[in-house]
Amino acid sequence: MAQLIYNHSIIKEHPFYEVCPSTLKDVSNNDYPGANHFTKDVPCIALDKYEELQSGQNDCTMDAVVGVAEYNNNRINRSSLALVELRLDYKNPCNLDFANMARKVQHSRDLLAGAILHNKDYFVFTERVAAQAIHVFRRFLPLHPVLKNAKPVSVLGYEREIKDIEDYPYVPIFSKEEILESLNPDDSEKLFFQLDYWLSKVDDYSVKYELNEAEHILEVLNESFVTLPSYDDDFVEEYMDIYKEDVLNRLRTLKR
Repeated sequence: MAQLIYNHSIIKEHPFYEVCPSTLKDVSNNDYPGANHFTKDVPCIALDKYEELQSGQNDCTMDAVVGVAEYNNNRINRSSLALVELRLDYKNPCNLDFANMARKVQHSRDLLAGAILHNKDYFVFTERVAAQAIHVFRRFLPLHPVLKNAKPVSVLGYEREIKDIEDYPYVPIFSKEEILESLNPDDSEKLFFQLDYWLSKVDDYSVKYELNEAEHILEVLNESFVTLPSYDDDFVEEYMDIYKEDVLNRLRTLKR
């Protein structure tokens, strides 16, 4: 199942970012000083600020735009821009002006015409209000087709919805067990053949910039050397030392 992650590069490459770069934390702290609703420095476009510079108004767009992407099986796909509106001072969601929110979404999408937009527009509320807001949205969204992609969430719900790629553990293509089982310590010739095979895989993944997989293979190989027996053959031992040094050097290079 694909997870939603931040894609900071797509937001930083957008021309609006050059004009109004910000972070979601700064946008929130600017509107709600001292509240500290967000702690991560998520790069975003301060869309209200951009509109203010263009037209002198700052109340007809969504608050921010963030970059997102789908993450599945170590692959990043379908990058897009997501609209975010902070409604963190609302005490009663029944007072929400859905016509105004629809105008904000529409105008924001018009400004971003040409960009790939995410299929959800986020309206973020405090934890205390979010559940009631979700109920109110369900009642009123059918009256405003522009808001068909609107998703009301709490701050915590938003942070659960979109995460950093580092929040998801890397899942190796080749398991540790598969690599170790392929190494036959009883036959040095076959062992060297398999080491060459895995090092060629490291080269392949390095060229494709799939460095997590390259590093994983090297770490397993390095770990395997600890369990290998000593060989009563100076030639074999000399070659093993060459492989060990090669693996360590490659690991150091990847981790720089």
